[in-house]
Amino acid sequence: MSEEWKVQFPMNFGFLPLESCRYDGARVAILPVPFDSTASFRSGAREGPQAILRASESIEVFDHETGTDLVNVGVATLPPPLLDRGNPEAMVDAVEEKVRAMVKDGKFPVLLGGEHTVSLGAIRALAAEEGPLTVLQIDAHLDLRDSFDGTRYSHACVMRRVIEDFPSCRLVQVGIRSVSAEEAGYLEETDLHPFFMERVRALGPKFVDRVIGDLGERVYLSLDLDGMDPAWMPAVGNPEPGGLGYYDLMDLLRSVCTRTRVLGADIVELSPLPGEFRSDVAAAKILLKLIAWLFKDSPST
Repeated sequence: MSEEWKVQFPMNFGFLPLESCRYDGARVAILPVPFDSTASFRSGAREGPQAILRASESIEVFDHETGTDLVNVGVATLPPPLLDRGNPEAMVDAVEEKVRAMVKDGKFPVLLGGEHTVSLGAIRALAAEEGPLTVLQIDAHLDLRDSFDGTRYSHACVMRRVIEDFPSCRLVQVGIRSVSAEEAGYLEETDLHPFFMERVRALGPKFVDRVIGDLGERVYLSLDLDGMDPAWMPAVGNPEPGGLGYYDLMDLLRSVCTRTRVLGADIVELSPLPGEFRSDVAAAKILLKLIAWLFKDSPST
């Protein structure tokens, strides 16, 4: 029988006062999803959500670039869903249900993974809403395998499931530098044109405008942290040489948040390393910047 597990999260994001963490008044709702049953190299992504929340206590919740204070935005951190460690499909269903409820309540949903499979539930919830959806995937890997290690709900298959479940979804992939032979063949059958790192480097700063040009109006942002160079982000489950630097990522996310309508986001695949905290802090800072750009016009209370 599969192990039933539930990790307790006694902390909220940052040092926010209690009144800024209440669900009723918050504009942002964070859902931790501590799940990594299909990890294929380094396991440990189930510890990622707690590591990000813990690291968030080390950063300021005021963003000087936008003048945004998360105290005024309101950020609620929800308890994780009860998950069956051996059943990724059931996990996806549980996440979809939670995200649907968050959207119905008028919250901006943010998932903290966990492996990349957790994204599928949120994408399903938002793709079912009115209007076409673009999934912006920042990742070292395409995640377009049909199945991997005996399951079609592996982290290596998540974007293949998105395409099959929602053919009207547009998929834009950035930072790619690892492709299987199966995925290369699949690309030839589709109209996908990933932003491989060779393409990103050739475009230089212009790559941001090219990515924005490929997006639709409604965007879901899925950030697999291995899309970054492991020199910046070493604590991931499947590190690949190269990738986006921190400021490359900041330039891209700033434009996405300010020039499109982002409906939800996830940050996944942080696999904490003992005694190495820079990845945890960087992930927390990325989340702070996302919220600041998206809610920079939040009034002071």
